[in-house]
Amino acid sequence: MRRALMLRLMGNLEAAGSDFLEVLELEPEDGLALFWYGKILIEQQRHQEAVVYLKASLDYHEPTRMAAHAILGALLMTASEPHFMQAQLHLKEAAQLAPASQAVRITLLICSAAVALSGKNRDRKKALSLLDRALAALEGEQREP
Repeated sequence: MRRALMLRLMGNLEAAGSDFLEVLELEPEDGLALFWYGKILIEQQRHQEAVVYLKASLDYHEPTRMAAHAILGALLMTASEPHFMQAQLHLKEAAQLAPASQAVRITLLICSAAVALSGKNRDRKKALSLLDRALAALEGEQREP
């Protein structure tokens, strides 16, 4: 595991991915290896595969659960065919696990605006209100020292 993380830091994603897969062959429920292999897959632009490993990591490694939910939310929002409602569920979970995370809250607001605009009952007013809240939060962050 340490070698895989070192290889990732050195930019050798292919070798790092191979090392994580070796760990997972021996210990398929190693939540940390599942999480980091998912991250490697993202860095290799293999987003659909990453979703599978990040979802699996949720069950086996509590310390990375918030990050995995947040990453899954972002991936599902930005997929070629976005899944905003699923993304929203992951982002809500991430927000519950890390209520102080401004980044998660802002991303959840943006995703919720997308949900409000999707489906048959599009609610533009709600979407605009959510986007206004996200923008206000972002502008507030810029003013902080």
